[in-house]
Order: sequence, then C-alpha cells, then structure tokens
Amino acid sequence: MNAMKKLYPEGWILYCPDCGDYVSQSDPQDTTRGKSVVIDDEPCPDCKETRAQEVIEAQSIMGRLGVPRERN
Repeated sequence: MNAMKKLYPEGWILYCPDCGDYVSQSDPQDTTRGKSVVIDDEPCPDCKETRAQEVIEAQSIMGRLGVPRERN
C-alpha cells in the first residue's frame, strides 16, 4: 500500500479486475474527488473463491476424460 501512496498521492480507489466491484480505497473518510481509479491484477475474495471452484471443476472433468492432472 505504501507504493500506492507514492504513485497516487491524491488517493486511490481499488476495483476488482474480474467483476469490477469496489475493493477498497486509500482514505474512506476523504471524498472521492481527485482520487485515481486503480484496477488491480489481484481479484477480490469472491472472485478468488469462484476461480478456485472453477479450477477444481475443470480438474475433475479432465480426470474423467483420462487426461493426467497438471502438477504445480
């Protein structure tokens, strides 16, 4: 967050890249005038959970097809 203060001295509002929902902002008591809108590369917790469920579902489908699982 310190890097965000250096890049956006007027303040920032963070949004999720997947769903576009609001995540957080630099100073909630401050007005939004002059703040920069930032779309992070890290999804919000809801999108992370959805993505994890999709990965599990895809792995189970690939397993049914007889394709070996990818190892991390």
